[in-house]
Amino acid sequence: MKYEIQKSPGVTKVVLAGRMRFSDHGMFRDIMKMLDLPAGDCVVFEMSGLDFIDSSGLGMLIVAREESMKRELEFVIENPRDGVMRLLDMTKTSHFFTIRP
Repeated sequence: MKYEIQKSPGVTKVVLAGRMRFSDHGMFRDIMKMLDLPAGDCVVFEMSGLDFIDSSGLGMLIVAREESMKRELEFVIENPRDGVMRLLDMTKTSHFFTIRP
């Protein structure tokens, strides 16, 4: 998986690309360290470049959402591709996330 962090006032966007798998756990921890933001800010995970996500990757997103909630940050998933969206729907986790097309 590759990622890029884009910051603008009130919004931090994490742009993901490639394949999100168990082996990306350490990289994801690095992403989480960068989310030390003021309450009320928004964290957006942009997924239009993400080709695949496995169950571990899904777990990482759930952890990111929980951490965001603890910090009073809005958590949004943007532009998930069909395969990623299917996994979110199939596991019923799409109900936990705010998802924007």
